[in-house]
Amino acid sequence: MQVAEIFSLDRASVRRAFGRYVRLPEDDPYEILGAEPSASDDELKRRHRALVAENHPDRALARGLPPEAIRVATSKLAAINAAWDAIRAERALT
Repeated sequence: MQVAEIFSLDRASVRRAFGRYVRLPEDDPYEILGAEPSASDDELKRRHRALVAENHPDRALARGLPPEAIRVATSKLAAINAAWDAIRAERALT
């Protein structure tokens, strides 16, 4: 990613920043959560919860955002939850 190189950022940081404005990638659950695969189970759980709180469609609705923003938030939340489900299955978490 050229943006990451230009600003000396790691790939996950760039994806998190773009994730606010563009659709999140659905190929790597760790990138979606903005975490490294080496992160602990507790770290991943905290990250998931923070992203859910930040991207929940109800929050967009409460801020009076237009329907399109609510649809984007819904899509992002679905990707975040799918990523968490994939990581939970991979790590056999309950």
